[in-house]
This record gives sequence, structure tokens and C-alpha cells, in this order.
Amino acid sequence: MSKQTILIVEDDKSLGQALKVRLQSVDYHVILAADAYTAVQAVRKNSIDLVLLDISMPAGDGFKVHQSISRFSDFTAPVVYISGSQRPKDIRRAKEMGAIDFVIKPVDPFMVMEKIPSWINNVTENQAWA
Repeated sequence: MSKQTILIVEDDKSLGQALKVRLQSVDYHVILAADAYTAVQAVRKNSIDLVLLDISMPAGDGFKVHQSISRFSDFTAPVVYISGSQRPKDIRRAKEMGAIDFVIKPVDPFMVMEKIPSWINNVTENQAWA
């Protein structure tokens, strides 16, 4: 069986790299994109099993990325937002766009690691959705 592929869309290089290293250590294939354009291209060129998506980044925001990648006929991966925004309208918008979870920064990479299997299986436990 091939490795599952996780796309991390994060302009904070230290957070992106920390998540990438930890996920690779448990045998995930990780693609790191620091901007919207690179993220969309990564989805176009790869089979993605999970997207971890920041909202604020250069060259477009996470909502535009989500909208763009959702248009690809073969895109079925769950999307989890990881953002510094605590605004209810951002959380609501992410849910309306089909995100399965919304994690507010600062992020504990170990918590993310714990949730990855359930996210890949499209399961959410986020109380914000209630």
C-alpha cells in the first residue's frame, strides 16, 4: 500500500516544517505549500488524502484555495482549516465550504498527529460545528 499524502498549506515556515517532519516520521508523504497558487498546483498534480489549510497567506486565502480545489472532479480529500482566526464567520464559512474541522492556532503538532487518522477517514469531533 502506498503512503497517504497530506498537503499542508501554511505560510508560517516553522509551523509547516514542524508538521511536515512529524508527519513524515510516521510514514506520511507530505507536500508543503506556502501560498495559494502552489497549493492548487499540488492538488492538480497529486493524489491528496488530506488538506491542512491556513486561511491567511500570500497569493490568495485558504477559502479561495478550497473553492478552487473543490472544482477538480477527482478531488475528494477532506479539508481541515488551521488558522489564527477565531472569528465565528470564518469558522462558519469553513464548515459551509465542506471542511471537516477547524483548528485554531497556536497548534500543538502532537494533537494534529493524533487527529490525522480520523481526519483522513473524514470524521470530525469539532464542537464548533454544533
